[in-house]
Amino acid sequence: MGIFCVSTDFRMTIHQRTQSVLFAALLAFVPVHYACALDVAKLEARAQEGNLEAVFEIGRAYLRGDGAPHDDKKALEYFRQAAEKGHAKAQHNLGLMLLQGRGTGIDATEAAKWFQRAAEQGVARSEETIGVLLLQGQGVEKNPQEALKWLRKAAEDGQPEAQLRIGLSYYRGEEAGQDYAQAAHWLTLAAVQDKFAAMNALGSLYEQGLGVTADMEQAIRWYKKAAEAEDAKAQANLGRLYATGTGVERDTVLAYTWLTRSSAHGEPLGANLLNDLKKGMSVEQIAEGERRAAEPAQK
Repeated sequence: MGIFCVSTDFRMTIHQRTQSVLFAALLAFVPVHYACALDVAKLEARAQEGNLEAVFEIGRAYLRGDGAPHDDKKALEYFRQAAEKGHAKAQHNLGLMLLQGRGTGIDATEAAKWFQRAAEQGVARSEETIGVLLLQGQGVEKNPQEALKWLRKAAEDGQPEAQLRIGLSYYRGEEAGQDYAQAAHWLTLAAVQDKFAAMNALGSLYEQGLGVTADMEQAIRWYKKAAEAEDAKAQANLGRLYATGTGVERDTVLAYTWLTRSSAHGEPLGANLLNDLKKGMSVEQIAEGERRAAEPAQK
């Protein structure tokens, strides 16, 4: 029988663009808090009988410190045991630990091997991760077309980072070739899963009528949703629309507010537009814009 415990899933958020998919995707089978501790002794008995799921669960117990002392090296050992016998989730977690250097030295090449094996068994987050590794040439030879294959598979399996990357690839005309309709499709799927970069790109598609019917209401909706979540590019775009009165009533103070926030995040477009906007504003308008910019974004 299985272990009947109430669980609550949570995931780490890493904001650096080059690492976000790796850590968000790689933690798929790790960060689970159980309302009751695992009975590791019973798991050990099942593991001795050749139950790979039990071996995997023991690895998680050591990794979380749930029912066993936290011990990355032991977690790695159990994940490797299960992974070598074909357990897909253990392969994924083994790849994670090797990539992060947990319980061992960092070994991106070995990590990529295990992600590849897990991906071939249909683990969606491994599909996503091996796609990113192939795209970046990390641990494997860079291969954009092979990367695209795995990212598309992960995207079709509902992985939002893969949907974002596929959508941006079509939008920018990179690995996939330019196709705005395809870009809109994948970016929409990523946007509804709270990928803010997808929301900003989707806003641009609606604003320009690329791959979709031009619709300023939709453009502003997506820009605003991302801007309120502190996406600097979306803040710059929203500020630009208020500055020019494009699709909205012109409001220089509101434009100043969003452009100030964008500029504070280091977005060059926001900073450049803000400098231009200031030239036509009164001291009072600037002061009001500064005051609003200092307040939390209203959602």
